Amino acid sequence: MIQINQLSGYYGALANWFDYNLIKYLAKQRPKYNIVLFGVKYDDSLDKSGINNFSNIFFLGSRNYSVLQNYASKFSVCIIPFLINSITKATSPVKLFEYMALKKPIVTTAMTECKKYKSVFISNNYNEFIKLIDYCINLKDEIYFKLLTKEALQNTWYEKAKVIVNLLKDFE
Repeated sequence: MIQINQLSGYYGALANWFDYNLIKYLAKQRPKYNIVLFGVKYDDSLDKSGINNFSNIFFLGSRNYSVLQNYASKFSVCIIPFLINSITKATSPVKLFEYMALKKPIVTTAMTECKKYKSVFISNNYNEFIKLIDYCINLKDEIYFKLLTKEALQNTWYEKAKVIVNLLKDFE
């Protein structure tokens, strides 16, 4: 049985840009925390990572997108533990905005795109990642959650489409 009160979660592709060592470090440093990963094994990096050897890391495979938020709503903290490399430097993870919509605290590694949002907790190293998760697990700050909601509403597909339409108008 997975303890829900200290649950860090991720959903998305599990591939060579995912920082498996960070997740293993988190699992070792916080053995009472549970880490749940949903997603598709994009390559063989998950199998080679050794995370399946940890009793507090749960890889639950992929889920239908229409029910994924039901699982993710149980996360205490949503995480994006990506390596910082040429792929992730050019990435704007859509899951960031989905996590915002869930109204859950978000901890990420220092991806450029994530740094644009005040509601996202950015870690620059493994210890900081853990400290941010520690902080977020019991976060009850109303001001933070209002900011999270505001940034979520600013980044809906509707809002993104409005930006595109306005850009296209400039070409007329």
